[in-house]
Order: sequence, then structure tokens, then C-alpha cells
Amino acid sequence: MDNNTDKVFSKNLFSNFSSSISFDKRIYKEDIELSIAYSKVLEKIGISTSEEQKKIEEGLALINKEIEAGKFKWRDDLEDIHMNIESRLHDLVGDIAGKIHTGKSRNDQVATSLRMYLKTRIDNIQDLIRNLEIEVVNKADINFGIIMPSYTHLQKAQPILLSHHLMAYFEMLERDISRFSECKNRMDELILGSGAVAGSFYDIDRDFLAKELGFSRINKNSIDGVSDRDFILDLANCITTSMMHLTRLSEELILWSSEEFNFINLPDNVVTTSSKMPQKRNPGYP
Repeated sequence: MDNNTDKVFSKNLFSNFSSSISFDKRIYKEDIELSIAYSKVLEKIGISTSEEQKKIEEGLALINKEIEAGKFKWRDDLEDIHMNIESRLHDLVGDIAGKIHTGKSRNDQVATSLRMYLKTRIDNIQDLIRNLEIEVVNKADINFGIIMPSYTHLQKAQPILLSHHLMAYFEMLERDISRFSECKNRMDELILGSGAVAGSFYDIDRDFLAKELGFSRINKNSIDGVSDRDFILDLANCITTSMMHLTRLSEELILWSSEEFNFINLPDNVVTTSSKMPQKRNPGYP
């Protein structure tokens, strides 16, 4: 390669490495909701007219439809979700699109939109856990009175009720839901308005933004708000703990369905066979 080719290759390599669009495009809906709410705040303080705000909101709504219809053209050279959306907004409404960035940084924007996204995901996870809890309770109720051995170190211990054993998982799942709720509460604060690090020079109505974007409170320190990501670690820990409980339940079912235990018989839609030993019924999705 000549020097120019090397430079182009290195530039493209670095650009691809620093681009986050392949990951953060999943928060498009939250990013658009944030920008629409922010456009309303800018109108309130006279940065944009009502007509300009309406055009910006309509442009953002159209972008949302394009993304959901799979017609939006993602550009890796624009690095992230925010720049992709702002660039497309500029195509649609012209120079007034630049006003949407007044007094706002990608720092407080991503910190806010990510919290919005994760709060929604927590709600979804909790709904799934509650559905599993219902199934556990139903199975415990249907099988009430059935006696089985308990085990320690895979050795038979005391006799127990199957319902009692199943309800142990209900208790675990209840704690999981509680942990997710605590995690959501910690991330439930508006960061938008913190700017890049030291706030905004504009009189941003943050109470209005918090209400529009579904936050229960406003962050107290701008430096902490834009720089910290411990709420992601909190969520990762909650997910890990919940997965540990689900793994325990899964392993119980695997053991109980084996010939050595022969407590339960799993339906065909949750087992696979071996190509070499077709008589086997291995727990797992086909």
C-alpha cells in the first residue's frame, strides 16, 4: 500500500472502531421523544418559533416512521444515533434543525435517552418475570399435596411438598422484581439540561422535560449526571442474579426429567434428540 492508501485505511478503521451506531440505534425511539420534548422547551424560551417547533416535531415523527418501516438509511460515518437523526432532520426541515442542539450536548442527551430506554426494558423484564411467577403458582396449586424428596448434594434429604419446592422459586423471582424496581428508581432522574458537564446557559425548563419524558425527579449534579454509568452496572447485576435463579430452575427441570430421577416428562416442543442416539430427549429448544 502507498501512504495515501494507508491513511484512508487507517481512517476507515478508526472510524468503524469509534462508531456506535450499530449498537445505539436501538434507542432511536427514546432519542426522538427526547428531541421532541426539547424542541418544546426551546419554543418556550423563544429559541424557536411555534412554526419551527411544529416542523421539527413533524420531521422527527417522520424519521421515527422511516426507522420503524426499515427505510431509514443509517450512516456509519455519522458515528451514533444522535447524529444520524439530526442529519436526517436537517434534510427534512433545513437549517432550523440545528436549533434542536441549542444548549444541549450529546453527553446529557445520551445519558437521558439511555435511562429512558433501560427503564422501559426493566418494565418488560418485570412483566416476563411476573408471567413466570403466575405459572409457578399455578403449578404449585395444581400439584398441591404431592410429596417428593428434597436433596442436598444430590443426596436424598427430607420429604417435602412439590408445591413448597416450586414456591421457593416464587420467592426468588419476587426478590428479582424488587431488585429491578430499585434499579429503575435509581436511574429514574432527568439528566437533560446538564449540558456537556457544567449545565446550560439557557433557562431550560427541566421540570417540564422531566414530566414530558417520564422522569420522577431531576439530577442534582451535572458532572455526576453526564459522566456516570453505574445504573447500567446495577441493571447488569440484576439481570445476572435473575439469570442465576432461572438457571437453577432450568437445572432442576433437567434433573427431574432424566431417567435417574424420572419425576417429570417434558413435552416434545422443549426437547431435542441426538443424531447418534435418537432415543434421547435432551431438554432445550429444538
